[in-house]
Amino acid sequence: MAGDAAQILVAESMEKLLSEIKPPPISVPSFEVEQFDRKQGATYKGTFDTYPEVKLGKYKKVKATQDVADITEEDVTSESERLRKENSIMQSKDDSAVMADFVTMDIEIRHVDSKKKLYSNKEYKIQLTEPSPFPGLVEQLIGMKAGESKTYEQQMEESFPDEKFAGKNVAVAVKLEVVQAAILPELNDDFVKEVSHFENVGQLKDHIRNTLNKNAEGVLKERAMKILLDQIAADTKSEMPMSLVELEVKERVRQIARKINRKDMSLEELAKLMGKPEEELKKELEETAKTSVKKRLILEEIAKKESIKVEEADILAAAEERFGSLGDELKQQLLSNEKFVEELEGMVLFRKTFDWIHENADIKTGAKISLSALNSENID
Repeated sequence: MAGDAAQILVAESMEKLLSEIKPPPISVPSFEVEQFDRKQGATYKGTFDTYPEVKLGKYKKVKATQDVADITEEDVTSESERLRKENSIMQSKDDSAVMADFVTMDIEIRHVDSKKKLYSNKEYKIQLTEPSPFPGLVEQLIGMKAGESKTYEQQMEESFPDEKFAGKNVAVAVKLEVVQAAILPELNDDFVKEVSHFENVGQLKDHIRNTLNKNAEGVLKERAMKILLDQIAADTKSEMPMSLVELEVKERVRQIARKINRKDMSLEELAKLMGKPEEELKKELEETAKTSVKKRLILEEIAKKESIKVEEADILAAAEERFGSLGDELKQQLLSNEKFVEELEGMVLFRKTFDWIHENADIKTGAKISLSALNSENID
């Protein structure tokens, strides 16, 4: 009972002290009671993390090379073709199926020896492209017409991801129900007016060219910024509180869980999914988290030193960037949501600080880089 009373006293006094502690704690304090007396009260010792002191090194005129995007007419044409494909019309055909056609079939797959049914679907739809969604299927469908049937055998590789099929000899029976070709609209002024707010093909292509260039330059700027931030971080001294690192690790695990459509996931579960020992994965995540936290603290410190502020107009602009045009009533609703405003404010502050560092850096123009090469590097 005395222990419980001490805990209550400590908790109450800690709650009052928290607002007075300078610098403020960034983690929930842990404490231990050193002495307790019902008349004189309790003496206790508390420990907690605070934001570390960030001793910035050189952060102005830091050097980096930034490559330049080389957007070609071929890139613009490729994007125009994508727009045509998005607005294509599906048309049924009576002649043979060819590559890029869309087909609907009745398919059944059985084990050759046991005759056990492994899969069936009366309305299985695919586009005839490589690689085939099921080994050999696209090749067998090429040349068939709607209404035709075919049965063939397929020896499955041991490495096939579905164990039900891996290494087995299967019989595939298909009946082609529908064959469709995608009819692309002609790229002319009428089409442009129908699918966009532009008046003619020339305006659309100019918009495509500018958009491709803006996006590519954004990627190249981020690359240069990584080099700049790495240099600033190497020249900056700061201790990393483990509480901040642990929070960052938890956030990274949450982000991975969301990417694979999981509501939540523990570090142990993620390690099993990745086929790694938990301690090894934890160490890896902590190292990247330390780097991320340090850079975040650096950006906050630079923003403070250079008096970089976020105005209400900046928050509204970021909200419109995310949600589109906002009416006055919706703007007020957003601005009254403290959590939402805080999130946007942090995002905008980092963006403005990024831009300030870039504008005050010694950036040399690098080589021209094609869009295909840039996309290939990003995939890798």
